[in-house]
Amino acid sequence: MTAVGTRARPVGRARPSSSRASAASTRSVGTRTSSSRSAAARRPWATRSTSTSTRSRTAVRSLPQETTGPRLRVLPRRRVSGRTLLGLSAALFFVVLAGSVTIQAQRIEAQHRIDQLDAELLDARDLHRELRAEVAVAESPERIMASARELGMVEPGPVQPLLPPAAESIPATTVPVADGTGSVEVGAGGG
Repeated sequence: MTAVGTRARPVGRARPSSSRASAASTRSVGTRTSSSRSAAARRPWATRSTSTSTRSRTAVRSLPQETTGPRLRVLPRRRVSGRTLLGLSAALFFVVLAGSVTIQAQRIEAQHRIDQLDAELLDARDLHRELRAEVAVAESPERIMASARELGMVEPGPVQPLLPPAAESIPATTVPVADGTGSVEVGAGGG
């Protein structure tokens, strides 16, 4: 492990970027000579802290320069030619134009459908109004009376209450009583 603010290098690995560092890195990092101290002062990653010598060694992450794999390099920025930029702009313009035309066509079609539905709604309202007028005529009392006359029905005459007939004309009859004690005379007018 290393002191705070410094990075550790694995022991015995050379630094690829500098020839001075490659000569100094062939020596062990742990041995200190007068030339290695001055080199260590210039290379903070090569120094160790005294507090880390008591701790157990852990795996040390290598520097990005030391990773194995393809060597990466920065490519110069490619300039886009004016023709390419003009062609892309024209293509984008026509794509947006085609999208706009498609959306407008859909809006026109939807408005046409809305107009058809409005016309159907007005026709349905007119039909409803006509049918309600026909129902009002059919339910009128004058029409009901005319239909009844056509069917042969007549108006009732004045109402006469029913009166019981005179007592002399009804013969008296005897009816037995339900409790069996005798009979009762019914319908006789005398008393």
